[in-house]
Amino acid sequence: MKYALLFFLTILGATTLFAQEFKISGRVVDTGTKEPLEAATVFAEAVKDSSLVVYSITDAKGRFELEGKTALKKINLIVSFVGFKSYTQVIDLSSQREYDLKEIALSSATENLNEVLVVGRTPPIRFKQDTTEFNVASFDTKKDANVEDLLKKLPGFEVDANGAVTVNGIPVDKVLVNGKPFFGNDPTIATRNLTKDIVEKIQVVDSRTRTQAFTGEQSDGENKTVNIKIAKDKNRGTFGRVAAGAGTDERFEYAGIANYFDNDLRLSVLGGGNNINRAGFNFGEVSSTFGRGAAWSITGGGNDGGIINSRVGGANYADDWGKSTNQATANYIYQASNTTQDRRSSAKSDIPERNPDTDELVYRTQFSESMSNSYSTNDRHRFNPEYETVIDSAYYIEIRPDFSYNESFNTSNSEEDTFDENREILNESEGFSSRTSFSRDFNNRLSVTRRYGSGGGYIRLDLNNSYSKDESNSSNQNEVIAYVPGTQGQVIDEENSLIRDQIIEGNQQNNNLYTRLRWKAPIVKDLFFFSAEYSYNQDLREDENFVFDQNRDGALDTEQSADFSNENVAHRPELGLEYRDKKLNIEVEGAFIFRELASNETITDVAFDNYFEALEIEVDLRYQFTKNTRLRFGYDLENDIPNINQLSPYVDISNPTFIRTGNPDLDPTTQNRFNLNFNTYDVNKEANFYVYSNYSASNNEIISNTINENGFRRSTFANVDGNYTFSSGSGYGKNFKLDSLNSVRLNLAMNYNLRQRQNLVNGTQFSALNESYGPRVDFNYTYSEMVSARIGYNPNFEYNKFENENQNDVYILRHEASADLRFTFGNLEFENVLNYNYNSNIQEGFQKGSLFWNSSIQYSILKDNGLITLRGYDVLKQNNNARRIVQGQGYVDVQSLILQRYFMLGFSYKFNTLGDKPPGYDRGDGGRRYRGRRY
Repeated sequence: MKYALLFFLTILGATTLFAQEFKISGRVVDTGTKEPLEAATVFAEAVKDSSLVVYSITDAKGRFELEGKTALKKINLIVSFVGFKSYTQVIDLSSQREYDLKEIALSSATENLNEVLVVGRTPPIRFKQDTTEFNVASFDTKKDANVEDLLKKLPGFEVDANGAVTVNGIPVDKVLVNGKPFFGNDPTIATRNLTKDIVEKIQVVDSRTRTQAFTGEQSDGENKTVNIKIAKDKNRGTFGRVAAGAGTDERFEYAGIANYFDNDLRLSVLGGGNNINRAGFNFGEVSSTFGRGAAWSITGGGNDGGIINSRVGGANYADDWGKSTNQATANYIYQASNTTQDRRSSAKSDIPERNPDTDELVYRTQFSESMSNSYSTNDRHRFNPEYETVIDSAYYIEIRPDFSYNESFNTSNSEEDTFDENREILNESEGFSSRTSFSRDFNNRLSVTRRYGSGGGYIRLDLNNSYSKDESNSSNQNEVIAYVPGTQGQVIDEENSLIRDQIIEGNQQNNNLYTRLRWKAPIVKDLFFFSAEYSYNQDLREDENFVFDQNRDGALDTEQSADFSNENVAHRPELGLEYRDKKLNIEVEGAFIFRELASNETITDVAFDNYFEALEIEVDLRYQFTKNTRLRFGYDLENDIPNINQLSPYVDISNPTFIRTGNPDLDPTTQNRFNLNFNTYDVNKEANFYVYSNYSASNNEIISNTINENGFRRSTFANVDGNYTFSSGSGYGKNFKLDSLNSVRLNLAMNYNLRQRQNLVNGTQFSALNESYGPRVDFNYTYSEMVSARIGYNPNFEYNKFENENQNDVYILRHEASADLRFTFGNLEFENVLNYNYNSNIQEGFQKGSLFWNSSIQYSILKDNGLITLRGYDVLKQNNNARRIVQGQGYVDVQSLILQRYFMLGFSYKFNTLGDKPPGYDRGDGGRRYRGRRY
């Protein structure tokens, strides 16, 4: 590492020594009208090989400034704007480093189309109304780059270790290929498997639903969609990748994906598996070592730890039927996992009590120690076809059924001991449980939209129906031994001690019907709108849970068995107004909810029927100062209705140390939420800034009301006031181009959170205030494709203050630092990823800190189609997930089984025939048909 750092500094010094600063400014106008042209692209490129040096865009007054560093003596300056002829000028930097070009006039492209085709050149970036388009050929990457590597080179793009993408600080929630989804909802399947050489353009737009796109509704601007546009001559053929690896401690992984493209037709299959906690689908890139897995996540892993053996497989189909207005997709996904888990925790709680003689409130400290281990298996099959069509440009119909089947098995053992403030034992318990379940789910969505006129009016009908059934068989064995307080664990409390041995048969069914009719009409065409909506939801649930006591020869235990019939019916009328122009968008909606919750339990004859009415309001204001600068304000008045379990007076005694029941007298919770968000991106300086604030306050919030006696708890629910949450933060990021090869990216951020929560224990209400804040610094350096370094640091300060002075406040300080250093020398790549964390306040017996180090060496062979990789995971064997969690009455320290050191040797191979011409292919007639398709 010492020599690598020395080499890194040498490269940085040598490449910046000869580069000199330059500046070119001017103003771009329309030749005919002399009006300024906003968002025209201005860029400089090398005369010799047309490589991009620097680029900029014009502001609202048509002005631009190109600033950069280069050792080149001459550069080409090019100005481009959609619908206009391009302007080109050679700039001599050998004698002068600063130029003011005054006014550059562009003439309309319609005057001489042939001249535009000859003189015009595709700019690196182009703005088309609401679309930002990047010309892939203008951005240099390593020769075998995939789309993710390409995105990292585009201005404004950020890609983290998990593959999550942001553009100008705004998250990307959709990645499309030629305008269509690519294999489900996991964007990394496209970004990590499509190669740069088949891509022509990268397009970025504000995310909209398909219905919004059809009706012309504006996006809220909170997310972006990236469309990968494949070059027309490379949109037919097959491509994919296969990989496998074997390592120490019997670690393994394998993965493969194959795709067939034939213009609109796309077929894909994939499969993979591993026992190294990579839930989802990937090829084991070391950069994603800290990743949370793909969107097809499998239960397990993450902060909860565990060792997971996972498998995934699937197939995807997409095509246009007849016309481009008829599109069909279908995918089948199989997911499976085996998870082994060990967990231990140590908790401290301050329990409030009233002195029976003086009525004085005192706090009694209570400790608990617990250990558990579990093993689970899960197999899931899911089939999801979709069909959409546009009829006569007026009707849009979307059908989306979803079928799934799931089998699961879980077994667990647990032990827990509870102590008083003198560490004298109060009770101890042991438990064993196992459960096997089979579930079937069906959901279907039908949406019909009728667009009328040209002013943005439409009528939409949504119909959703779903059915699910879950059958389970369980066994449950518990032994609880309670001791008389003050006897130092010598005298057993027979009344609270018990032994259970149960067999449980469960059957749950759910039928749901949801329908919504929405009408939107323009009051002023394309400017002012009125909307009316009505929705109806009916949810019917049957929940049978029959408990058979093996200590009584398998007799039915009527106290713990239950046979519920639950009904949730809601009517929701809504009215709304919307104003929108090029910069300002205001939406105001108001709704009234009429909801009835009814429940009937036949075994214990417990029933209730509650009726609720509530008002909801939503206000959304968005103002766009410029294309990349926007402000958003929102207000929501929401009402959360108590659920069936919170309302039902049924007494749940399945856990002998924690007995629960509902409260049928609960009121709805009223939430008032405010949010403010501002973000801006300066294209010329490649800098972004954001700031946000959120505040939420509630009335009648539903919380647990617990009675704690010697470690045994009885809990119900109650309404309280006084809960609120406030959060705020800001961030700044900027690219610094040292020259054409060296660049630095600096990201700074700060967040602050404040939360107050009410607690009810032993009849006493008290508040807990949680305050946390922390800065974050990220430094990124790249030198061409040879060197990249990323260093980050994020401390977090947390204060937990309790209302009563007898309770001890809890202070937590966490340090997190990370580094990613990568070197590329021809076909050889060397990467090291380090993550250091330290919990200063965790108690003895738990690992406070660790240095998590992953390393890899990979070598390209077979004309860069093959890749040999040697990876080391957790090289220092320090990986752990110990953490402290603050609860209403105290805290709990937790640590669980986690994957640790292994070394793995792997090989991957990619294949690609996209763009290969089929036999008999001939362009002589301007494109001929081949197997029914035109090229």
